[in-house]
Amino acid sequence: MDAAAPEKVSRLPDQGLLPDSTEPPNPATQPDHGAAVRRLAWPFIFEQLLQTLVGAVDMAVAGRLGAAEVAGVGAATQLVALVLSAVAALSVGATVLVAHHTGAREPRVAAHLTQQSLLAGILLGAVLTITGWFGADALVRVLGADEDVVRHGATYLRVNALAWPALVIMLVAGGALRGTGDARTPLRASVWMNVVNVCLAIPLAMGFGPLPALGVAGVALAAAIGRVVGAAVVLSLLLRGAGLPIRREYWRFDSAALSRVLKIGVPTSVEQTLLSGGFLIYGAMVITLGTTVYAAQRISFQAINLAFMPAFGFGTAATTLVGQHLGAHRPDLAHAATSSALRQALTCMVITGVLCAAGARPLMGLFSSDSEVIRLGVHALPVLALAQPFWAISSVYAGSLRGAGDSRFPLYSTNLGMWIVRLPTAYLFGIVLGGGLPGVYLSSTFDAGLRSVLTWWRYRHAVAAWRTLSTPAASQSPSPR
Repeated sequence: MDAAAPEKVSRLPDQGLLPDSTEPPNPATQPDHGAAVRRLAWPFIFEQLLQTLVGAVDMAVAGRLGAAEVAGVGAATQLVALVLSAVAALSVGATVLVAHHTGAREPRVAAHLTQQSLLAGILLGAVLTITGWFGADALVRVLGADEDVVRHGATYLRVNALAWPALVIMLVAGGALRGTGDARTPLRASVWMNVVNVCLAIPLAMGFGPLPALGVAGVALAAAIGRVVGAAVVLSLLLRGAGLPIRREYWRFDSAALSRVLKIGVPTSVEQTLLSGGFLIYGAMVITLGTTVYAAQRISFQAINLAFMPAFGFGTAATTLVGQHLGAHRPDLAHAATSSALRQALTCMVITGVLCAAGARPLMGLFSSDSEVIRLGVHALPVLALAQPFWAISSVYAGSLRGAGDSRFPLYSTNLGMWIVRLPTAYLFGIVLGGGLPGVYLSSTFDAGLRSVLTWWRYRHAVAAWRTLSTPAASQSPSPR
């Protein structure tokens, strides 16, 4: 398959999941592309904000325990990002394929693919938990942190790992539901996850009444319990038939179906894993500047992650809508949805970048009471905010390409940006030229700029390929919901 061409929608052979439909393809879209994008993007943005809020709450509580504690939690959080990268192979694959089959009016095929992704996710979560529990000390130590930071980071990672199977279930089920156009159910699960985490984090960390003060272990335990609750919510709603006709008889491994999911998702997983590995080196580079600088880097990065959520949201909306439209043989609508997502993403990212730069001091104050940590973050955050518009462009175009089945090119562009541009320029400006944390962060703009140019170029060629694959249905007027 040409990387720029959409994956052909095909049924699973010899399983009787869905007979050939006698109805013409229905793009399952809204003529108002702006509304369709918003309906998918904003629930996902809020969901990701809530997912990030788990780490933000943990950092805020750890910040009250001490610089070593917050640095340890920050180091462990980077390692948790590797877990999320591994899960991307299943969650992204499920989103794209479910979107294609939703657009082609094949709901039972979409449900079967979802079930296969969940079965694989449960096994993956178990393997990750075992790795996190027994390898916590070694994994944190590889970042080059001092022993006090390693001790706190390993404690956080070990306890947090207990809930990784639940985290995998939550992300995979949420990805599948978004493929159907349902972005609200995963959001509901994230709300419950955060309610539990916020209510338990301080009592478990600081002690309350008969509860002993567990410190960093208490912070991690609150997050783990919250993720279990979130997974239970989304899984219960999914099994009740929320958007997908789940069938008991298909809870068995199907290698053909799973291979389709992995074919789309593995490049994204590799992309995110290599990206997370780059960020580990990024963090290791900063940690050589001292624990206080590293604490400021972790907190400022947590703050900018909140501002980065619109890029993720509109990119994911592009993935779903492009998948649905191409599944319905409507490349014209796929292009229109991408253009709408890009306009909205650029607007949001410029606004959030300005707000982060202008509000750097109060943002840093939310996560730390250490005056030196706050001072360092205030100087660094405006530099980090410069890249926001470029992230909007690269995220939306990469999301659109994934929706068409081209998950390899985002892998190439992301890792060119990280390994060829970001890391060398971070070392040059931050370490060699003595720019410190602001110098390290300047590399983010160079990275984002390169990715935006590369994904734009690829998208232009992809649109031409989509048009050659259009069918007579593409000349029909879109059917409103």
